[in-house]
Amino acid sequence: MAINKISMKDYNRFIENILTELEIGKRVNLLTFKRDRKVSIIKISNEKFAVEEDGFKQKKFDDLNRHQVVKLMDKLRDIEFPRSNMLHINRK
Repeated sequence: MAINKISMKDYNRFIENILTELEIGKRVNLLTFKRDRKVSIIKISNEKFAVEEDGFKQKKFDDLNRHQVVKLMDKLRDIEFPRSNMLHINRK
């Protein structure tokens, strides 16, 4: 359970990479610096993902393909991390 940090400049590239690298059944959590807001990506199968939003809003998005996850994460970045420069990354 290593915690890393990424810059918001690398956000889009990180999302693309993590969708490929993530193992089935595993999750990656993106947290703000204060760790009060979190967005999780869970890989359900090779083609399906789930996204959980736990911050300003609490929502769960199921049965998403890769393109839908990228698009959703772009929207969630503006909602959950509007003023963040760095994010904590927690892989489980």
